Amino acid sequence: MAKAKIHELEKVLEDYSGNKILIALAGHPDPDCISSALAHQKILKSKNIESTITHVLEISHQENRALVKLLGIEMIKYDRENLNPSEFAGYSLVDSQKPDQRMQEFLSNVPLVSVVDHHDKTQRLEAKFVDINKGVGAAATVYADYLKSLDLLKEDEEKC
Repeated sequence: MAKAKIHELEKVLEDYSGNKILIALAGHPDPDCISSALAHQKILKSKNIESTITHVLEISHQENRALVKLLGIEMIKYDRENLNPSEFAGYSLVDSQKPDQRMQEFLSNVPLVSVVDHHDKTQRLEAKFVDINKGVGAAATVYADYLKSLDLLKEDEEKC
């Protein structure tokens, strides 16, 4: 199943090569959505797609702030001043099925490229790619399978 889904995602991403995608995190960023965003960013980079990770709500837990700081994860806290919707060819949601309410207007004219989540489907999704996998405990598990299928873990394993 993971191989079929990753091939479907690759096919969708072909149309975005050379462009930029916004990875929008909903809620207070936690390790599952942060790691899923990083994995999604790695997949996009492998397809010659730039990306920016953004969040609306604060990174509320001390250990989550430490994770971001220690790993040097680049994430932008969303506000209308620091992001321009016209610079993005689309956006992706990880560990969520809809963006934070404050971002919905910002994203209203930006196509939803992909949604990867492990929660029950909450609404009809207009994304070009959807993988709602309730059989796993975290969206990061879905992305781990994607990275393995795409052979994108080798360079990380070599660093260890």
